[in-house]
Amino acid sequence: MSIFTKTKNSFRLCVRVVVLTFCVLFFGGTETQAQLIVLDSVVVKGHRKTKRKVILREMDFRRGDTIDLEILTLRFETNKLYLMNTGLFSDVNFNLKDWNTDTNHAYVEVNIEETFFILPLPIFELADRNFSVWWNEMNHSLSRVNFGLRMYHINLTGRGDRIRFTGQWGYTRKFEMDYELPGLNRKKTIGVGLNILATKNKEIPYATIGNELVFENSEDVYLYKRQRVEGRLFIRPGLFSRQVVQLTYQRNRIRSVVKDELNPDFFGDDRTKLRWFAVSYEYAVDKRDIKPYPLTGSYLSGRLSKTGLGIFGERNALDFTGRAAKWFKLNDKFSVEAIVQGRYAFIRSRQPYYDMRALGYEDDYVRGYEYYVIDGTDYVYQKSTLRYELFNNSINFGKLSPLKAFRKMPTRVYFNLNNDLGWAQDNFYGAGNPLNDTLLWGRGVGLDINVYYTVVVQMEYTFNRLNEHGFFLHVRVGVD
Repeated sequence: MSIFTKTKNSFRLCVRVVVLTFCVLFFGGTETQAQLIVLDSVVVKGHRKTKRKVILREMDFRRGDTIDLEILTLRFETNKLYLMNTGLFSDVNFNLKDWNTDTNHAYVEVNIEETFFILPLPIFELADRNFSVWWNEMNHSLSRVNFGLRMYHINLTGRGDRIRFTGQWGYTRKFEMDYELPGLNRKKTIGVGLNILATKNKEIPYATIGNELVFENSEDVYLYKRQRVEGRLFIRPGLFSRQVVQLTYQRNRIRSVVKDELNPDFFGDDRTKLRWFAVSYEYAVDKRDIKPYPLTGSYLSGRLSKTGLGIFGERNALDFTGRAAKWFKLNDKFSVEAIVQGRYAFIRSRQPYYDMRALGYEDDYVRGYEYYVIDGTDYVYQKSTLRYELFNNSINFGKLSPLKAFRKMPTRVYFNLNNDLGWAQDNFYGAGNPLNDTLLWGRGVGLDINVYYTVVVQMEYTFNRLNEHGFFLHVRVGVD
């Protein structure tokens, strides 16, 4: 054998040794250094109403799983958030018990503190789109306030099933019942829901002029009535994904004065009555850490909705609405929120004025334009926020609170810098509304207060492209 051949073989052997050493150090070595704990069982304590299977369903480990000891604390903190996001518990703690260091076997003890499941919440809310509109444009009139009682039971049978009854008077008279029952099958992946709604108003927003709603009021008769029955089937195969199929029947009626004297296009084709069936499919992946006010995680959803199934021939619309959101931390104090949402109408024919709502309603608004509504068949907006944490702790009321579940009030306060963009396309009702088909830009500063995980108060001072600026207040309660 020549010297060249020996050298070549030696070089190949050397390469093999180096590669093998690299694999052992960087791949095999990591596995051998990891200390894995085998879970013999998961013991749940402190729950009285909630079924054990419901609690175990919301965690990402089971009996027989192995957990890396180095990330054990992180896994416990993450699973605490999963359980808290159900809204069923006021506190959750995890402990590793009976750890046998020879066999690396142990069990996990989950200590649950259930919240108060029955929530009778008095209704005192504004009929207008937000506080600033009510205070400045409607002269904070109490006639534009809804009052009544909203009764919740968020764990009726211990399976996480929720029922809500609403009795409301004032500006809008409303009666509503909503019930949702998850976990019908053995794997707890399928659920159903039912909603029944009836409302009536003596005042109606019958047109949009100058991107502001124009109202007609009647002291004697109800101008606008709505009835709805809605059934839904949802599938939740894992912790994060959810699919919903929904079938709706709705009937809306207006007084003839609305059609004859105010807006013949309110329901379209000179109608005073509008009936339709609608079916929709929605798919969502929700990985938010705390759903009402997340700091990390993501949310992605898409909804396809067909309004009008050819039964009555009074509606014909097909829309897709998508939403993507991301939250992440820059460090211990700074975090970022980025949200994009849009809707596209596949059927481009003229729709009733009633169905042209785009931006400025509920949570779909561009900051700085709270006084305006922008109607359209399609819309898109993005919201971006830089947050700085000012306070993050629990306030303990002790015996001052008669309810044990509310004695500790988790409280977070953040200073924000905001920047929003939005746009809505209106091919039919845009005349006299200069903000339609126009780029909207709002920016400003704000202060967010989040208490009990579910209540969010947002105080913002914002500017828009119209050289307008002002203070705006938004309040959200994440019970539903």
